[in-house]
Amino acid sequence: MNAPDVQVFFDEIHEIPGWEKFIRRLLEQEKYPVYITGSSSHLLSSEIATTLRGRTLTVEVFPFSFHEYLSHIGVEPVPHPASKQRSIYAHQARMYMHAGGFPESIGCEPHFHRILLQNYVDTIMYRDIIDRHQISQTHVVRELITYCLQNCSSLLSINKLFHRLKSQGKAIGKNAVYDIMAYIEDAYCLFPISVFSHSHNQRSIAPKKLYAVDQGLITAYTIKPGFEHAALLENTVFCSIRHRTSGIYYYVTHDGYEVDFVVAPAGEAVRLVQCCLSLVEPETKKREIRVLIQAMEELGLSGATIVTIDEDETIDAGEGRSIQVMPLWRWLLQSDDAYS
Repeated sequence: MNAPDVQVFFDEIHEIPGWEKFIRRLLEQEKYPVYITGSSSHLLSSEIATTLRGRTLTVEVFPFSFHEYLSHIGVEPVPHPASKQRSIYAHQARMYMHAGGFPESIGCEPHFHRILLQNYVDTIMYRDIIDRHQISQTHVVRELITYCLQNCSSLLSINKLFHRLKSQGKAIGKNAVYDIMAYIEDAYCLFPISVFSHSHNQRSIAPKKLYAVDQGLITAYTIKPGFEHAALLENTVFCSIRHRTSGIYYYVTHDGYEVDFVVAPAGEAVRLVQCCLSLVEPETKKREIRVLIQAMEELGLSGATIVTIDEDETIDAGEGRSIQVMPLWRWLLQSDDAYS
């Protein structure tokens, strides 16, 4: 099929009031194919779907996936890699886990990488949050973003964030904190995930876990590099899932054990994913297996995955259940049908 003579592209047009009606006229009267890009989830709102009456096809664009990262540096994945190729993938997966997938940052020396990604966050903060929502308390927005990026993968509640700001002498109401956190999410900087539960009330009141849109942002804001490896691994795994589905939760078993991710694209759990740097220590391995067995029993699942840095094995969990331990590179290269 030949491309039409005229194709219309708009970037950040949602900044202009009433833009939806203009786009609708282009579609109805001029019959032009229209492409709209922007940095806010405002473009995904029901308001747009209503105005354009189902004439839209929405595609989310994220920093590079690991496949795209490898392609960018000239490494081509193969289905059955030999030992040398596995070593290359493992090395690059560790690089990707630390540096992330923003194209311009790939290959940067650490100091420039840090400055570049902090500048990205500043752009998001001023353009997509402060200016767009007319926020005067710039220092509060910066404090919230910085604190969240330094505590990615941790349980955070609005109440905790509010009291932290209050203890620092910052005058802000709890509702304002709710609003700012919603704006940060809307700008695709941080993603909160809820506890997995069929109870809407339980999902609402339980603390959220926060993840960055790209693990490189954690590296750019870290103040304790040796401690951040676990958060970087977990955020990298989160991003690989989020690129495919927004149906991501964490899970707490009846005994209070936590599973990092429940993948539930249609609201029903289909996969459990736990992140652990290493299972070499017997007590660590025993603990992680115990958590996943209990979660599988409660959710009626027969399999689970533990993503590590280097380890690769299959664990028989009894009663027809198994746990697949896989290195990060293998997890990142697996096919999309793993989530179906």
